[in-house]
Amino acid sequence: MPGKISVIVRTYHRGEYLRQAVSSLLRQTLPLQEYEIIVVDNDPDGSARKTVQEIISCYRVSNVRYIQERKISASRAANTGVKNSTGDLIAFLDDDTIAEKDWLTKIMKNFSTKRVDLLAGKIILKISGKKLPGWVKGELKILLGELDLGSSAREMKRREFPLLMNMALRKDVFFSVGGFPENIGFQDGKPYAGEENALVLAARKKKYRIFYDPEVVVYHLVTGEKFKRMFFLKRKSWEGRARFRIDRMFKPLPLILGIVFFRLFIYVPVLSLLLLFCLVSNLPYDVLLLAKIFRNLNYFLEAFSLMQNILQKNEQKNSNQH
Repeated sequence: MPGKISVIVRTYHRGEYLRQAVSSLLRQTLPLQEYEIIVVDNDPDGSARKTVQEIISCYRVSNVRYIQERKISASRAANTGVKNSTGDLIAFLDDDTIAEKDWLTKIMKNFSTKRVDLLAGKIILKISGKKLPGWVKGELKILLGELDLGSSAREMKRREFPLLMNMALRKDVFFSVGGFPENIGFQDGKPYAGEENALVLAARKKKYRIFYDPEVVVYHLVTGEKFKRMFFLKRKSWEGRARFRIDRMFKPLPLILGIVFFRLFIYVPVLSLLLLFCLVSNLPYDVLLLAKIFRNLNYFLEAFSLMQNILQKNEQKNSNQH
């Protein structure tokens, strides 16, 4: 039987969202003594401290803790939360999500009844403001935080990945794979993503079992402000840069060079020609098509940026030697 669960909630300048997220955690069917809530404030100014203090005072609970991570980094904030946790199981919830009341009970059930090392749950979009446009579908919905892999609990496939806003794992697994790489994930001035993908790839490499359960449900709060094409293009650009960094961690250099060549000289031109054909023919084009072009171009730009840094360091090293 797994022991206590530690829920890590990362937050950054979103007090009202945070209040809803933590309140949903304090209304769980799992007894309060069986879990703790660790709010990791990634704001150097500690803007969430007051909100957490108000929540503790309002609910009169002792299982909520506040920790400040001054370095702005989504991955570092997650790692800091886990390092300060006391549970055998770690669960992650974003500050703009609301957990179903049986969320922790269902997580506990999975780890108690199955040989599960890492668990992903279903994420349902809860939209306020504008209606979801018809062109937001498929991969674009995933960029908004939706995750729906069907109605049956099962082991996740190789190309399927959880989203950190609804993910749980054993703490020993977390430390076994080295936690979240801190050069990936949203950072101050460096828009990257995909820290959970890097961790999951490391877990798969070690043959850990990764499951999906559609009954482990959270709701992701989404405002109509995000229903702009530029939002999705930016997110796909960040995804492309992060993907290159992840590939560097898990793939040999010759293969990475082949991927860069394929993306830049084959995949992007084909997608660009398809886009051009749609524009010339006055045919409607899928925003996802343009988003994929942005993703692959940024994969190349990240590779090019790395090569520049290596050359600069070599030049500096040679100049120092002379």
